[in-house]
Amino acid sequence: LIHLKKITRTRQSLNKQLLQETRLRKILDNETDLVFLVNEKGIILMINGNPELLGIYRHKASPGNPLASAFGMEHHEMMANALRDVLSDYSHSATFETEVQQGGGISYFYEIRIRNLLLDTSVAGIVVSLRDITEQRKAKELLSRTEARFKSLIKNITDVISMVNDKAIFTFVSPAFYRILGYKEFEVIGRSSIDFIHPDDRFSMIKSIWETIERPGTISTVVCRFRHRFGHYLIVENICQSLLHDPLVQALVINSRDITERKITEDKLKYNSAMLQNIFDESPDAIMLNSINGRKVINCNKKTFELF
Repeated sequence: LIHLKKITRTRQSLNKQLLQETRLRKILDNETDLVFLVNEKGIILMINGNPELLGIYRHKASPGNPLASAFGMEHHEMMANALRDVLSDYSHSATFETEVQQGGGISYFYEIRIRNLLLDTSVAGIVVSLRDITEQRKAKELLSRTEARFKSLIKNITDVISMVNDKAIFTFVSPAFYRILGYKEFEVIGRSSIDFIHPDDRFSMIKSIWETIERPGTISTVVCRFRHRFGHYLIVENICQSLLHDPLVQALVINSRDITERKITEDKLKYNSAMLQNIFDESPDAIMLNSINGRKVINCNKKTFELF
């Protein structure tokens, strides 16, 4: 007795499933991330691609071995705790970073993600992915060092550095702002910079700001009186440059220097010079200034003209 059973649909379904598995396997094998599938005891069931990412422990990254052994003794407890956490809650996942030693004592940094998919019948395991973030880590550390250097520079520079938006509102002030002008950061951020300028100088400051904004990349210099927190005014020289177009800045950068003492000294010198010139001109005696060899008259006053 021969029984015949039509299994076309079953075979088609199996072939479709096999094709999907083949595609998924191909995708996994070409992934830059290293992906493990482990059971609830942390035993490796499957691994994609080449475990070269694991460096000196790569020979232990094979099915049948504990996942923790692929990361070295120093990571056993960390991996065990992470697996325990995701097993305690099927909706829980864990992400952390770790350092793995390669040959020659070179360190690499990796981001590890663990997700519990034991209840998913199509997976029935815990998925652990390993991503090389060494370059990102180095870039982050470089950025951190650069920022620290920049902050140190800004903190110790004697000039005031401030940033305002296109409406002249303060968005940043350096520590020197407090040392020179008396205002703490929270007292000026969000306020108009023009409010601190002497009324007689506001027009020239506004004009300088708008001219700088309209011509990105150009630098303008304007001198104005800036109100100190204690009420008196300081004479400040401002060098403005528009970096509103720069996505990393998006502001008008103003470098300000207190030139009050210099201005007072200059005014005194101008006054003394004018006074001496007046004495020279109005003297009842004839005064003549000659060159060292006496052959050339450099200057002379009115009385000299009258006599000669």
